[in-house]
Amino acid sequence: MDIIIASESLNVRQALVRQLMPSAEITVQALLKDPAELWDYCQQQAVDVVLLHAASATHDYLQTAVMVGQQPGAPAIVFVAEAQDPLISVYRQAALPFLYHPMATLDIVNRLRLARPMSAAQIERLQTDVEGGDSRAHLLCRRRTGLGLIPVSAVRCFVADHKYVTVEHEAGEDLIEDSLVQLEAEFGGRFLRLHRSALVARDSLRGIEKDLDGRVHALVAGTQQRLPISRRHLPRVRRWLKDAASPPH
Repeated sequence: MDIIIASESLNVRQALVRQLMPSAEITVQALLKDPAELWDYCQQQAVDVVLLHAASATHDYLQTAVMVGQQPGAPAIVFVAEAQDPLISVYRQAALPFLYHPMATLDIVNRLRLARPMSAAQIERLQTDVEGGDSRAHLLCRRRTGLGLIPVSAVRCFVADHKYVTVEHEAGEDLIEDSLVQLEAEFGGRFLRLHRSALVARDSLRGIEKDLDGRVHALVAGTQQRLPISRRHLPRVRRWLKDAASPPH
């Protein structure tokens, strides 16, 4: 049985691999610490079971579990929870298999033997919880090679165009299906509205300039984009730039 162990906690990863490595029927293929690593690995390698310890601070691993579970030939996923983990209620409501950490090695192996890929109903229930949870740290995008994850911290701006929203980020440009309204509601503290069709990351906004026709545009770090600023939003943008330039008291 080929498995991978995914957890942001080094202690959890090390403890689980120490328990499972001696088992003759289990091969631990990889130890992963980031949701994006889990997604990339499952796109490239066949695996039977993912042993997944999701940090309750964000829903990124849960979002990745939904993505992995929807792929053809998806592996089974067994979640790992500590005694007071608030995500236990999520697993129970979605009827998802989970085990407590720490747990006896034989019990872990038995759970892995019984693990099956998530059903459509389980995926739907988990997706509902992900959408209603805390703000994400990654965004799901569609690429020619399949789906991908973009760190929100790497995003410079969002620009709406018809059906999709273009994301300018440190590694390039991608399309996502989230609307600007949804993005602003979820990440309003990180991004600033410039126009009905544009949001900019506050820490990527470098200034504003006026063109020969008197229209005002935002200067965005790391890109040649000159994003239009509407009259409605211009006072707020100027106020934010002024506050950002002021020394802290």
